[in-house]
This record gives sequence, structure tokens and C-alpha cells, in this order.
Amino acid sequence: MRRDPESKIEQVPCSTCSSVDSLTNVTSVIALVATGSSLQSTPAPHQPPTLEPSMREFADADGRSWSATAATEETPDYKGRYHLVMEAEDGQRVELTDIRWNSERSAVRTIDSMSVVELRRRLRSATGRGTAGV
Repeated sequence: MRRDPESKIEQVPCSTCSSVDSLTNVTSVIALVATGSSLQSTPAPHQPPTLEPSMREFADADGRSWSATAATEETPDYKGRYHLVMEAEDGQRVELTDIRWNSERSAVRTIDSMSVVELRRRLRSATGRGTAGV
């Protein structure tokens, strides 16, 4: 540790490059060490996480296999653009347009957190209350 003769600021040389050229450099190094981050010459630009389309598999009361996912409806308004879709293994597709999300992130999170009971209830509601075994 050394003291700059023209100021009252103590400077600690960088262990990587031994640089103490500026207070900004020292402050940045101290901040990085305090947070446990590694040294980088330029910060990486923020990249939002990419989401894989979520497809939740479940079986109805008869043991028939279904998958729940979100579909996108192309509209000029972003609100409620995503809605729930359930598809059976035989290709039957049920779109639940009353269950909507504003973002893919919300849709994925909600579908992944739904219980099998909730998925079955939504499917039964969409296919009609008179349908036995769904």
C-alpha cells in the first residue's frame, strides 16, 4: 500500500497489472474484489436470458398424455399476446385463449409452476364439463 504524496488517498496496486495510475482504476479494482467479480477490460453488455419454449407434460384422468405450452398471437398490442395451449399425443389441440400472459417469461414460469391438478382442471374446463375422464 502506498500513499500518493499529492493527495491523502491510499492506493493499492492491482495484483494483476500492478497499476495505480488513477483513483478510478483503484476504486474499480476494490469494487470488483469486494463483490468477488473477476477483472475485465470492458464490461460485458447485458444480455437477457433466452427462454426455451416450455412444454409441460401431464396425463389426464384416463391416462392420456397431454402437453401444455404457450402460443403467441401476433397482435400490435403486446398485452396478453401469449395464451395457454394444450395438445394431446393424438394431435387434438385445445387453445385456452382466456388464459393470457404479457410476456413469454411469465407464460413459461406459470406453466412450469402449475400442478397436474390445475392442468387437468383447465383441460376439463376447455373441453367441456360433460367430457368424462378428462
